[in-house]
Amino acid sequence: MFRLMIDSRATAPQIVLHPNVAVLIGRDKLCDVILDDPSASRVHCRVVADDGGVMLYDAGSRWGTFVNGKRVSECNLKPGDRIKVGESTLQMIQANNIDGLVFEGQSEHLDRPSVSGNGIRQRNL
Repeated sequence: MFRLMIDSRATAPQIVLHPNVAVLIGRDKLCDVILDDPSASRVHCRVVADDGGVMLYDAGSRWGTFVNGKRVSECNLKPGDRIKVGESTLQMIQANNIDGLVFEGQSEHLDRPSVSGNGIRQRNL
């Protein structure tokens, strides 16, 4: 299982990427990861996990989605990859067997934490 860390702080929120769950990233309130970033598109990109790995798809964003400094339209993500969406950075990390959303260093599971005005939720495919 994999996680997306919303920024590089150890206390940053993380979202577990479950198989067959798409995560929309952007400014729009309908996104799963809502970025308070005027450089991000309303729906900037989506991340989809399956049993074989995790794929990132740019959603036709104006300024592009970058993985490890390279502009991509789609990309197979690996642990350690850094995703740049506007001025925001997310990181793909390896997850342990946990369910739901967690804050690093806490065992409490959260349904929808707020992170500097950012909302996080998951949608099943």
